[in-house]
Amino acid sequence: MKNQIPTRLTHERNERTVASQECKKALATRVEQELDASVEYFNEQGLLDVFLEMLVAFQSEQSRRLEDLKTALATRNSQSLSRAAHALRGAVLSLGLGSLADLLLDIERGAVSPQVDWALIEKSFSELEQIKQEFLISIEAVKCRHWPK
Repeated sequence: MKNQIPTRLTHERNERTVASQECKKALATRVEQELDASVEYFNEQGLLDVFLEMLVAFQSEQSRRLEDLKTALATRNSQSLSRAAHALRGAVLSLGLGSLADLLLDIERGAVSPQVDWALIEKSFSELEQIKQEFLISIEAVKCRHWPK
């Protein structure tokens, strides 16, 4: 009987891990789709060059903004965390990335909550960190496809 409990618990933990990975992959795919939709929209408006410049600016600023979030989270400074999440949320919204903005809104709202749930905020931040690399790769792909040669 003792051998079955760890096996069952291990199985349940593995199922949660797989489900979590699938959710992260779906979010990364959604971000890529939103990025493509933004490219299409700005292109239709004759503003693709403006959008590409926005992507470049975002790339150069995102590391600092994520570091601000990380520092505020590590020091449990809810006011700084809220400000940093709000600033980054504005940047991703300007790129049309609603799913990333939703994740940042969760962090922002959690930080201003009367009872701050740091574990939930850390989970949202972890999701953000995990899709960051895929998102940056997507930005590079967009730039390669659309940047004037």
